[in-house]
Amino acid sequence: MANAPKLLGIVNVSSPNGIASDGRGQIFIDNASYANTVEVVSDSTYQVEESLHVGSGPASVAYDPVDGDIFVLNAGSSNLSVISASSLRTVRNVSVPGMGSGSYESIAVDNTSGVVFVDDYSSSNVSMISPSSYSVLSTDYFGGSVYPTALAYDYARNETFVASAPSTNLTILSGPRYDQQTQVPIGAQPISLAYDPQLSAMIVGTLRGEVCVVSDVSNAVVSRFNVSNFTDALIYDPGTRELVATAAASESTPGEVVFLSPANGTVLATVSVSTYPDQLAYDNASDSIWVGSIYASQVEAVSDGSPEYAVTFESVDLPIGIPWSVTLGRVVQTARGSQTIFAVVNGTYDFTLAPIEYWKAAPFNGTIIVEGSSVSRTIDWTRTAWAVMFFSSGLPTGQAWYVLLNGSLNRSTGNSMNFEEGNGSYSYMVTPATPGWNSNRSQGILLVAGGPVNISLGWSRATYLVTFEEVGLPAEANWSVLVGGVSLSSDNSTIDVYEPNGTTTYEIAARPGWIPADYSGSVLVQGRPVAVTIPWSAATVVLTIQADGLPSGTGWSASLGGKTVATSSSSLQFTLANGTYDLIVHAPSGYTASPTNATIMVVGQPKALTVDFTVAPTPLPQQSRPSTFLGLPLLTGAVSLGAILALVVAGFAVAFYRVRRPWPPGSREATSDGVEGSSAPPNQSAPSAVQPASGVPEYPPR
Repeated sequence: MANAPKLLGIVNVSSPNGIASDGRGQIFIDNASYANTVEVVSDSTYQVEESLHVGSGPASVAYDPVDGDIFVLNAGSSNLSVISASSLRTVRNVSVPGMGSGSYESIAVDNTSGVVFVDDYSSSNVSMISPSSYSVLSTDYFGGSVYPTALAYDYARNETFVASAPSTNLTILSGPRYDQQTQVPIGAQPISLAYDPQLSAMIVGTLRGEVCVVSDVSNAVVSRFNVSNFTDALIYDPGTRELVATAAASESTPGEVVFLSPANGTVLATVSVSTYPDQLAYDNASDSIWVGSIYASQVEAVSDGSPEYAVTFESVDLPIGIPWSVTLGRVVQTARGSQTIFAVVNGTYDFTLAPIEYWKAAPFNGTIIVEGSSVSRTIDWTRTAWAVMFFSSGLPTGQAWYVLLNGSLNRSTGNSMNFEEGNGSYSYMVTPATPGWNSNRSQGILLVAGGPVNISLGWSRATYLVTFEEVGLPAEANWSVLVGGVSLSSDNSTIDVYEPNGTTTYEIAARPGWIPADYSGSVLVQGRPVAVTIPWSAATVVLTIQADGLPSGTGWSASLGGKTVATSSSSLQFTLANGTYDLIVHAPSGYTASPTNATIMVVGQPKALTVDFTVAPTPLPQQSRPSTFLGLPLLTGAVSLGAILALVVAGFAVAFYRVRRPWPPGSREATSDGVEGSSAPPNQSAPSAVQPASGVPEYPPR
C-alpha cells in the first residue's frame, strides 16, 4: 500500500442498506427508511444530487456495467426496481418469486452477460433475472436450513457463489441454467463474499471474523486468516489488488475498514469509521471505498491508499498573470503562473484547456495515461491565431459532419468543431457525412479580427417532392392518402408531400364505388422528386332480381344496360358499375310482371329488386254467330213464341167463362139483396173452392 487510507467525506442517509457505484462519479445508496428511495451522491462533492423513489423496503443495490442499469432489491414489495444510471429514471419493476422480508437480501451481477442474481434469506431461494427482457429466468429453491446471506459472481468460471450464515457451507451454482449445486464446507458461518481474479478464488467472510480463501478450481478452502470481530462486508479493490473488509465488535460500537493482503491475510491498514459498518462498495472513478452503516445513518468515503502520481501542465508563452484552466478527468484547476499540478492514481484521463480570448492553446485537449510514474505536458500559447468554433445542433447523436475552412477539412461527430485561424477573411463550406441533411449555413465567409469566431450550424432533414397522382377517378372526385401519419386530401388528380431520403410508406383511403390498384405501398426517396401513380377503377356491384309467382322451372328474362339475361330459376343477376340503368322485365306467356320497367341507380352497394308475376286473364274467342231470337235459333224461337201466345189466349178464354157462370143456389153470394144468407144445407159442407176439370183450383169471384 503506497499511501495510508483516510476518510474523504461523509454523506448523511437515514437508513443506508446498500451501496453501488456506476464508475462515472455517481454513488447509489438505497434508503430503507419510510422514504423508500435511492439517493444519488457525487463522489467528488459527497452531496445528494437526486432522490429516486423505488419499491418498499429497499435492501440491496448493484450496478450492471453491461446495460448501465442500477438494480434495487425491494424486500417489502417483493420486486426489483431497474434504474437507468444515465437518465436516473426507473425503467422497469420486476416481480421476484418467493421474495420475503428476511434480514438478508443481496444482488450479484454477471459483468459480461448482465444476468442479475438475487437472493432472499426468508424464502431460501436465488433467482436469475434477464438483462434484456427483465424477466425471471429461473429460481433455485434451497429449502431446509440453507438460507442465503450473500452472493458473488465468478466471471472466470461462470459460477455463482451463495453464502448461508445458518450453515457452515458455501454453495456453488453452475451449469447453463445455474441449476447444478456444489457444496464447499467452510467450518464457519459465511456472511460475505468477494471474488479475487488474481488468486482465482472466492474470499469468504464469516460471523466470527475468520476469512476463508476458496479456490474456484478445486472448490476447496486453500487458506484461512482472522479479522477481528464480525466481517459483515467484503470487497476486492482492483486498484490496489487488496482485500477490504468491515469489522465491528457489536451493533452499537464504532467499527473499522480493514485493508488486507488476499494472499496471506496480512493487515495493511485500518481506518476507523462509524458504528457497525456492514456495507462496502468500490468506486473506480475516484479509487475510493464507500462504507455504509444502517445503524449510524450515514455513508463514509475512504481513500484506498492507491499510489498517486503528479500530472504537471506547463504553460509556455502565456504572460504571467493571465489565468488559465485545465480540466483533468473531473477535476478543474486554475493557475496564473506557468504550472498547475494534479495528483492522480493510475488511469487514463482526458484533459481540456479552457479557451482564452485572443490566445490559443496547443494542444487544446487530449488524453494522459498514468502508469506508475509522473507525467508532464507542455501547453504552447500563441496569439497569432484565434479559435474559430463551429457549433452544430439538430443532427442525430454520432452523425458526422464536415467543414472546409481555408483549405483545411475537419470532421466531427460531436456538437462542435475547432479551427485556429489568424486575422483575415475566410470562406467555408459545410456538408454532412450522410446525404439528406441541410444546414442553415451551407457556405459563407467569416472574418477573424483579433478574436475568436463562433458560428452556429442548425441542421434539418432535406426533403423532396413526392407527388401522388390518381388515374381513373371522375373529375373533381375527392380522394385521400396517408403519409407519415398525416392524411392529405384533394379534389384534383394530384397530392403533393415532401419527404426525406429513405423509404416512405403510404396508405390510400377507401372511396365508395371505386377501387385503387393497391391500398398501400412504399416509395423510395433518393435525393430527387418522385412521382407515384395510383390507378383507380370503378367498383362493380351485383343487382339481384327475384321472381315471385312463377311456377318452378318457368323461363323468364330481363334486359338492362343493353344486356339480356334469361333464366328458369327464381332469380337472375347483373354485375354493374356505378351508374343509372333502365330495366325491362320480360314475362312468360300467360303472365304479367310488376314492375315491367324500372330505373336502377348503382352507387357502390349491392341492390335487389323483387318482380311479382301474375296469371293474365283469358279473352273470349273472336268468331261469327247465327241469328237468334229469344236466345234460340231463329225458327225455334218463333215457334216457341207462337206457342206461348196460344196459351195466353186460352187462359183468358177460360177466365172469361168462369166469370159468367152462376153460383149454385143457397150460396151467400146468390142472395137477391146481397146480404149474407144462411149457410149450406144440412149435412153438406160448403165448398171452399171449385175444382175444375183441369185440376187447377178456381176460387169464386167476390
